[in-house]
Amino acid sequence: MHLIHDRWLMARKSDGSCHRIRPCDLVNSDIIDVDAPRADLAVAARTFLIGLVTTAGLADTESDWHRLYDNPPTADTLIAGLERFASAFELFGDGPRFCQHQAVVEDEDRQRIASILIDGPSEESDATKP
Repeated sequence: MHLIHDRWLMARKSDGSCHRIRPCDLVNSDIIDVDAPRADLAVAARTFLIGLVTTAGLADTESDWHRLYDNPPTADTLIAGLERFASAFELFGDGPRFCQHQAVVEDEDRQRIASILIDGPSEESDATKP
């Protein structure tokens, strides 16, 4: 799965329907928000999307952000800005993947996904033990 090119992000349209979209499709005026089952995951998705726009190099100053708000870029413009980083957004493959901490990969110290969520069990909790 590729985090830029594949449809994986759930988004809500103005008619209330939800669809999987590519992150760059968020510029479609029909899309009103990300759709996540939890508020913290929705915030994380929005933060990821802001990071993509920043990484694409479309906004360096506050006035650039205002310009983008008034005149959103096209999906193709976003993709073009991110192409130089495309390999970093390939989720599966050999070696470290997107957002993996290198020390965790090298030490093979894996956490259960639930333990990194806000209301998930702590490291000391019996719920995290296999």
